Amino acid sequence: MRSLGALAFVGVFALALASQAVAQDTSGTGTSSDNKLLCMAEMVSNIETSCSKPDIQGYYVALESLLKDYLRKCFHTNFSSNRALHTMLPDLGDGATEYFKGLSEGFKDMELIEVVPTFVPAAQINSEIEFELEHNLTNSHDGWILDPMGMGSIFNFDGFQDLTQVVNVDPARPDNASLDVINWKDVHPYFQNTSTYYDSTLRKFVVVTLPLDGNIKLLYYRRDVFAKYKLSVPRTWEEVLEVGAALKALALDENGDGAPDFAFCMDRRKDCHQGYFDIISIVAPYLQYNGSSQGVVFEPTTIHQADKNPALVDNVAMAKALGIYSRLLALAPGDLAVDEKCDVVGTAPADSGRLMAQRFANGSCLMGVALGDFFKAFNASAYRGQLGVALMPGSFEVLNRTSNTLVPCTAELCPFATPIAEPAPAGSTPSTAPASSGSGTPAPGAADPSASPSASPSPSPSLTPSGTPVTQSGVSADGTGSPPAVASAAPNTVTRYLNRAPFAAGGGWVAAVNARTPNDYRNYSISFFAYLANPEQSWKRLLMADSSFDPYRLEHFANLSRWGAAGFHPNDTAAYLARAEESFSHPNIVLDLRTPGTKTFRDIYESGLANLTSGSDVDSVVSLMNTSFAKLLLDPQQKQFRSLLADTYLATINYNSIHNLNGTNSGEGSGGSGSPSWLPIAIVLPTVGALLLIAAGVVYEVRNNRKHKNLFGKVVPPGVGPDTTILVSEIQDYAVLAETLSAEVVDRLLKEHHDCLRRLLLRHSGYEGSCEGDSFVLAFHSPKDALLFAMETQAALLQCAWPDELLAIGSCGQLYVQGIMSTAKPKALDDILDASDEPITPAGASKIKALTPGLGAHMLLGDHHHGHGSHGHGSHGHFGSSGATLPSLVNVPATETYTFSNACRRAWKEASKEDTNKVLIFRGPRVRMGLHAGVHSEHDIAHSKADGRTTYSGDTVVMARAVAQAAQGGTVLLSEETYKKLPLERLWDKYLVLHMGEHRLRDTLPNLNLYHALNRTLEGRLAYVGPMTSLLQVDPGVLDAPVGCVTVAFMNVVGAQTLLSWNADVAQQAIKIFHTVVGDELKRRRGYLVEAVDGLFLAAFQRPSDAILWALECNEAMIKQDWPEDLLAHELCEELVISAPTKEGEVINTVVFRGLRLKTGVDTGQVLGEVHAMTGRMTYRGKVMNRAARIASTASTGQVLCSSDSWQLAMTADAQVMLANKVSGTSLGQFRLKGVAEKIEIHHCRKVSNVAPARRASSLVMSMADHWKWEQHLNAHDGGLGLGGGMVGPGGPNGNGNGVGAVGPEDILLGGDSIRGNMLSPRSFTRGTGSFRQRQGSDPNLDAANAAHLGIELAPDEA
Repeated sequence: MRSLGALAFVGVFALALASQAVAQDTSGTGTSSDNKLLCMAEMVSNIETSCSKPDIQGYYVALESLLKDYLRKCFHTNFSSNRALHTMLPDLGDGATEYFKGLSEGFKDMELIEVVPTFVPAAQINSEIEFELEHNLTNSHDGWILDPMGMGSIFNFDGFQDLTQVVNVDPARPDNASLDVINWKDVHPYFQNTSTYYDSTLRKFVVVTLPLDGNIKLLYYRRDVFAKYKLSVPRTWEEVLEVGAALKALALDENGDGAPDFAFCMDRRKDCHQGYFDIISIVAPYLQYNGSSQGVVFEPTTIHQADKNPALVDNVAMAKALGIYSRLLALAPGDLAVDEKCDVVGTAPADSGRLMAQRFANGSCLMGVALGDFFKAFNASAYRGQLGVALMPGSFEVLNRTSNTLVPCTAELCPFATPIAEPAPAGSTPSTAPASSGSGTPAPGAADPSASPSASPSPSPSLTPSGTPVTQSGVSADGTGSPPAVASAAPNTVTRYLNRAPFAAGGGWVAAVNARTPNDYRNYSISFFAYLANPEQSWKRLLMADSSFDPYRLEHFANLSRWGAAGFHPNDTAAYLARAEESFSHPNIVLDLRTPGTKTFRDIYESGLANLTSGSDVDSVVSLMNTSFAKLLLDPQQKQFRSLLADTYLATINYNSIHNLNGTNSGEGSGGSGSPSWLPIAIVLPTVGALLLIAAGVVYEVRNNRKHKNLFGKVVPPGVGPDTTILVSEIQDYAVLAETLSAEVVDRLLKEHHDCLRRLLLRHSGYEGSCEGDSFVLAFHSPKDALLFAMETQAALLQCAWPDELLAIGSCGQLYVQGIMSTAKPKALDDILDASDEPITPAGASKIKALTPGLGAHMLLGDHHHGHGSHGHGSHGHFGSSGATLPSLVNVPATETYTFSNACRRAWKEASKEDTNKVLIFRGPRVRMGLHAGVHSEHDIAHSKADGRTTYSGDTVVMARAVAQAAQGGTVLLSEETYKKLPLERLWDKYLVLHMGEHRLRDTLPNLNLYHALNRTLEGRLAYVGPMTSLLQVDPGVLDAPVGCVTVAFMNVVGAQTLLSWNADVAQQAIKIFHTVVGDELKRRRGYLVEAVDGLFLAAFQRPSDAILWALECNEAMIKQDWPEDLLAHELCEELVISAPTKEGEVINTVVFRGLRLKTGVDTGQVLGEVHAMTGRMTYRGKVMNRAARIASTASTGQVLCSSDSWQLAMTADAQVMLANKVSGTSLGQFRLKGVAEKIEIHHCRKVSNVAPARRASSLVMSMADHWKWEQHLNAHDGGLGLGGGMVGPGGPNGNGNGVGAVGPEDILLGGDSIRGNMLSPRSFTRGTGSFRQRQGSDPNLDAANAAHLGIELAPDEA
């Protein structure tokens, strides 16, 4: 009703104001009226768009928001907001972070809205944004600053707000004087262009980002050194190598540090992610010579052909570029290893080349290619004023993509190339390059693009009479000249065409507004980022000496005096700005990738270069890169991704009309001032249409509110149907209260209680079925109505006029908890990740913003975010944490583990009545409620003709009453049937729904999953709600979930996807058995289920010993299951038996594998927990999630691997438990895992246990003696498996193991994981013969000679 009233008020108010504006305008100037009419027209368009794309919060809420926006913009009527503006910004590790913080605080003073920035390490910000959008976290962040490489993914998530109207605001108009106008015309055309995306629905390009930064690769060199030794500036990469070789030969020590200066600055560390940018910079002039739309990463003409690999890597241009890269590394500092960690923490890949910038500034190296960081770092150099800057090196030859040959550039082939006249080689005929014939084919005498390379060689360095090397490149060393262009051929010269392809590496930071956030906050976000992007703020960022922001406005390139006033050297600045502006204006500029999967594609290049620098030859690196692209792009299961990639890539490189951009935004007929005379007429009809839409909304809302009532306003009793919901309400300990209090006080208690419930019942179209004493049975037409009633009632009961005698009883007295602390600041994410033992101060509007609409980046940065995926609501959204406000972290030391319930109790401490920071959570009788949906029999509804009343009975009432009686006072419990039917995506902003586990309420009722619904204003009750009253808790709930220092276990079914593709029915049956078995084992080990999807089972534990034992016991349990025969016939699931002799000489067969085979990874560490809005379950994020997943992926079939942290903690805290279960652990050494910065020591966990004997005659059998001989042979060699005999005590060879002793043949006779652990190398067994055989390419030590020496029979491979 509140929304209805506001909507009606806004509609009437809008109409009145519009009429007033038009009336005033009839007697005065028309300018103001025209502006308002234009504003109204825009709002009508927005309303129509909103109707075509319904807002998730409901259409009437969207209309109300749009009308508020209309009044605010058109009539300057402000509406106060009820929350802060949330932005996600990069933590750049420099002064820019403090700048953003100050800007956010200053914006509050101007707009009267608080801006709460969340700072995310720059290298991970795009993945956090994509996570929010992929999981539909609608209200998480209202806007972001992002790396443009994520634009493709975000646009395809429909995450970008159209900013076209924002950038088209004219700063010259008087009515715009007060706005933070971006002045779009001052933004360089290149950035205007790359800020747009093609909207296929609207069939036009729309502006989706606001540029804040400009990245371009340039060639930097020391002018003084080049002039002193008469070196010319290289034009091509071959000339770069020549000049570099000359500098190296001179062995200069210009900076006097006693070490030779390096010729070239290049960072070889893979972790700095510069390799991709370097190799694209080198290969670009060979690959792209016909404008930006030609591209350098994929071939546009074949990218839509699913059977072809479009990657431009398997060609002679890439091979040549890799050779150049390798030779450049030989000229660069060699004190950095490829696998060494980058020293720049948090920066985006394009901005992480700062070490080389520092070395260039201090004179350690004399030439290099980089972004603007070289220029800024050089301003503090002792050689300030001697900076030389040139365009990126080009090439005189380019790749013919059809013939895969390098051919000379011609005027026709390379239309943007620079013609250069050079002396004709001795013995040749002077000529000029042929001009274009205008027909699109080479003119007579022109070089044929399909011909083999015939370009003349690059000039070589020569020595002056003084012995100084010099190259004849034709470019002056002072950096101010350009290669000589040719108007007409001079005698004794030839004309060559130099193709340049400047690379806009990364593109520069951009701001974007979340299209899914509520309309009011979209407008606030637009205002904030418009303020951030305005000219004055852009200068502040740009002139910060330690920031990574580079110029992108025309004024930035032209206003040298402002640079000079900020302390930058005029000569250096002029050289840098001239070359940067020339690069951005170049028609052949190379656009960086902005497609889905960009990071993956970059990683392919990085991996190839890492192999190159590690000694691989060029051909093998090309093959590796091409194979990696082919595996990803030719996979039949990736057709949808391939199609999306093709569409996005073509859209992002088709921006080559740079010179025409300045005129694209101007409308037709803009010569006159004011609006055309027909505008008022054109506006009136749409405005009336908008008001009719508003009226329709009001009518619809009235009908919706009255549809369950008759003409006299009485509620129609709900009938039979799946949505009919029964609510049973009871006062906790009512019998005790009735005995304790006088009859008069009890009567007053019941009257106040009944009046409160009945007053709210009508509002939510509820029907009173019966009332007996303190208990009500109420019926509702939908679960939503029942929930809203229950939530409002729990809040209203706090305000009732309860008798003083009642309030004097402890269980009914007032209870306050400590509320917010307004002075607290949100902690940075890295602080949360590295939580110390210090208590974390609560911040924000509530202590459980973990339960407000989620912000994935407010929680933790990592590759994994996991939640239970088996419930009805799916993952349309979730509640995220707001940093330190999550109760699971409040006062929880990093080394301790708590349940979520305990963490809540630590978070909400009881407060006194005098405490100014108190929140009331209990007052008066504590009323509990139970809800169950679905009345399926007419016999459960009885209508009395005598009094006209309807009563309810039967299974639904029984279930609802059982649910209510399981609840504690002040708790609203929902059955699973009720929970599944709630539109939680529209309720998350006010109410929390928490999974309370699976319970057995009565012997006559089935087990039931229960959910606790909670008003967000009463979230402090979580700390004071006692355990549920049920016969048995079968499965733990969210309050039992571990938080703080948690042990996480990833368990995977080996080959799950292969099995599903092979026979989906059999595989699904097997996976169901798997889920049941491991779920039962999980309950035994007190674990918490986080996620269970197909072949993945993710669980969290308070103790690492429980996690390890759970995984080992699951391995044992798999062997004992009754698997389908078809499954056991598959090679991934067949029964595998080992034959082994006992000490007495007998031979026994022991089952090693049977049925589904598992592998598990375990890790322990600090997590950040969050409650998922749709499932009500705890999910986790953190480094430990990524580490555990990577450990699991490293494991082989049957292995249980854990980190050293988990193993040491298990052996420290639960040594007796581990010894009693005969668990041993062997250190496998230090491993570097993908996505994990630091090396991790991994332990292999095994359990000596009895395993079921062989059941099948067809089992694969290997002689135990043969197996043991082979393992001992491997362990005796360097690089062997090292698994069979690892000592597990501190005195063993490894020195860091723990457990029950070394594992030898006598232990293997007992069967179990000890056997399985020694069969990890990729070997198989020959069917029928039971003989051991070797897979191709595996176990190279086991050849025929070794086998004969050991007495092992090798059977030939069989088809």
